[in-house]
Amino acid sequence: HDLWICWAFIAWAVTGLLVIHVFWDRESPDFVDSVYVLAQIVTTVGYGDLVPQKQAMKLFMSIYVVFGNVLTSVAITSRIQGIMESHKSQKQHHMKMMDQTTMHLRQA
Repeated sequence: HDLWICWAFIAWAVTGLLVIHVFWDRESPDFVDSVYVLAQIVTTVGYGDLVPQKQAMKLFMSIYVVFGNVLTSVAITSRIQGIMESHKSQKQHHMKMMDQTTMHLRQA
């Protein structure tokens, strides 16, 4: 499951970089500008110095940002579930050890 999320993030980022690089409203979009815009999206900073002008690009960016937020939420939820399952199994192990120790002390 985590590997799927990792590949989805990579595909999301590459798609965004390519679309921004190719279809941005500038005459010659710079790859550095594409990375800069993507960094603003990922960090949710949004300085507003580079914004799309065409309606199609605005629509794409809106959908792209929402999809990125959903993907981030899924990734965070997956990691939290993994941590909670790990703690649950550790707790069960410690409880079993405590029960064994208690049984041993009662027998002595």
